[in-house]
Amino acid sequence: MWRRAMQAALKSGAVTEHFTEHDIRAAAATEAQRQGQDPQALLGHQDAATTRRYLRDKAPVHVRPVR
Repeated sequence: MWRRAMQAALKSGAVTEHFTEHDIRAAAATEAQRQGQDPQALLGHQDAATTRRYLRDKAPVHVRPVR
């Protein structure tokens, strides 16, 4: 389902590069940390090392909805 939605978004020009649902999760964790919230609680991880693997230093890319 995700693959079909991504292909449609790329074809329509709504997004310019492929990303996965895991990228969205990582961006949410990174943004939570940037806003001073606890990304570990947001993601539901018991181990902080697991959460650190999700945190990224790049800014999220805003896209237009397909519909």
